Amino acid sequence: MRRVLLLAGAWCLVGFPIAAQEKGTLELGGFGRFTKYDGSFDIEREGRNAYGGGGRIGYFFSPKFSLEVDGSFNASDNHHFFTAYMSTPVRYWPFHLRGLFHAPLGSGFSFLLGGGAVVNHYAKSNNPVIPTINGQDFGIGALAGLRYQVFRWLSLRADGTLDFMPSPRNGSDAITSQGIVGTAPSNNTHLGAQLGLSIFPKGGKCTKRLDAIDLQPNTAQVLTGQAVQFTTTGRLCDGSSTAPQVTYSASGGTVTPGGQFSSPAPGSFRVVAKTLNGKLSDTSTVTVSAPPPPAPPPAPPRLTRIDLAPDRAEVKLKEPATFTVTGFWSDGNSRAMRTDECTLSAEGSPTASGWSYTWTRSGQYTVTANCQGMSDQSAVTVTGLVLTLRALFDPNIYSQARRIEMLSLDSVANAMKADPSIKVTADGHTDWRNSVRYNAWLSERRARYVQRELVKRGIPAERIIIRAWGECRPAADNSTEDGMLQNRRTELRQVETEPVEPGNASCKESGPPGASKIGRKGE
Repeated sequence: MRRVLLLAGAWCLVGFPIAAQEKGTLELGGFGRFTKYDGSFDIEREGRNAYGGGGRIGYFFSPKFSLEVDGSFNASDNHHFFTAYMSTPVRYWPFHLRGLFHAPLGSGFSFLLGGGAVVNHYAKSNNPVIPTINGQDFGIGALAGLRYQVFRWLSLRADGTLDFMPSPRNGSDAITSQGIVGTAPSNNTHLGAQLGLSIFPKGGKCTKRLDAIDLQPNTAQVLTGQAVQFTTTGRLCDGSSTAPQVTYSASGGTVTPGGQFSSPAPGSFRVVAKTLNGKLSDTSTVTVSAPPPPAPPPAPPRLTRIDLAPDRAEVKLKEPATFTVTGFWSDGNSRAMRTDECTLSAEGSPTASGWSYTWTRSGQYTVTANCQGMSDQSAVTVTGLVLTLRALFDPNIYSQARRIEMLSLDSVANAMKADPSIKVTADGHTDWRNSVRYNAWLSERRARYVQRELVKRGIPAERIIIRAWGECRPAADNSTEDGMLQNRRTELRQVETEPVEPGNASCKESGPPGASKIGRKGE
C-alpha cells in the first residue's frame, strides 16, 4: 500500500507538469487548522487541543489547474491510549501533495477541488519514559474549498480536508506492542478545516497565452436563406481579450471563412470555431426554419350600408323621379354605386329609364335598392294635375265667377299644351242650399264655365271632361259662410285611367239641422 501511495504522489509531481503548457503563478500561504481526529484518537479537551497551524506553496500550470504542497502541526494529548497512562502527548504533522482544480464562480470567487497523497508524521515525546505514537503513516486525501481574490496578489481561502489512512500508525505492531487500551484500528479517517491567506509574489505570471475562445452568438434562429454572422473572441491568461485566428466549420449549410453561416434547408446545425493549432474550439447551435407562408392578401373592403336618395320624393304624373345610391364600405370610404352593382325596383309599374321612374297613376309608392346584400328604400308620392278654384261663384251664379285664380288656369293650360296627351276632368260643386236636383244642374254649369276658360286659352274642349257632383262632395263645413264659399268650386284633375268615372250629383239632402233651403223660382 505504501508503494501505491508513493506512486500516486509521483504522478502528481510528474503528470501535472506534463499536462501543463507553461508556467503560471506561484502561491504562498498560511492557515490555521482544526483537526477532527479519527475515533481511535481519544483527544483530551478537544475544543482546545485540536487546533494548529501550517503553510502551503502552490504552482499554477494554467488558470484552472495547480499543484500544491502543504504542511501543518498540531500538539494534542491522547486520553488513556496506553495502558497505565492517563495522557499521552501527540505531535501531529500532516503533509499533503495534491493537484487542484480552480473553477471560477464570478465576483472574485473560485471553487477548489483537489486530491493527492498524505503523509502523517507523529513526533516522539520529549519525555522518553512516556510511550507515544511516533513514526509515519501514509494515505490519500481530498480537499474542497473556496477562494476569494481580495487583490491580484492576495486571496482569502477556506478549505475542508479528508485524509484516509488504510494502515494507520496507531495500529502498527510497534505501537500496539507497548500495550494500548482497546483494539488497534485497521484504518483512520481524519477531517480538517483550514482558513488562511495566500499571496502571489509576482502577482500572477502570464505570458499572454490564449486560454479559451468564445464563439458568439451561442445560439441563433433564422429562416432558410438568411445569414448569421459569427464572431470569435479569445481570452488571454491575464483576463484580457483578443481576436484570434480561427477556422469555421458547420454540420450543414455553408459557413464562410469570415464566419457567416446560412442554409437553404431547415434544420438544426452546429457551427464550430477552432484555433489554427486545433487546441481550442467553441460551438454554437443554429436553428434554421422554413419561412412562414405569405400572409393572405387583405380582404377587399365589403359593403356595409347603402343610402338610396332621395329618401322621399313627390312628383306629378309623367314627371320622372331620379334616384342615386351611395355605398359605404368597411374601410371607411364611400362612393356612388354603379348600375351594374345594384338593382332598383319600384311599385306601381312605372316606366324606367336607368334609375329614373315615371308613373301614370297617382298614389304612394316604394322604390327599393339592393346592392350586394344591402338594401334601402325611398317613398314616392305621385300626384295628378289638380287645381281647385275656391269661391268662384256667388249663390246660384254659374256664368261669372266671383273670383277666379287666372294664373292657375294659365298654368294648367301651359301644362296641357306641353303634353297633348293630358286630359283633365272639370268637377263642378255647390254648397248645400237649394235642392239636390237644382244643385246638379248648377254644378254642371260651373264646370262648363271653367271648360270655356281653358278653351279660350287654346285647349280643345274634348280634352276637358265635364263632371257634376252638386252638393254631394262638400270640401268644407256648410254651416258657415266661409265653408259654403269653399264648396262653390270647380276642381281640375288629370285623367289617369280611362274610362273616366262619370259625375254623380244624386245624394240625400244635406245641410245644417233645422235650417231650410233657399229655393229657386221655376225649379
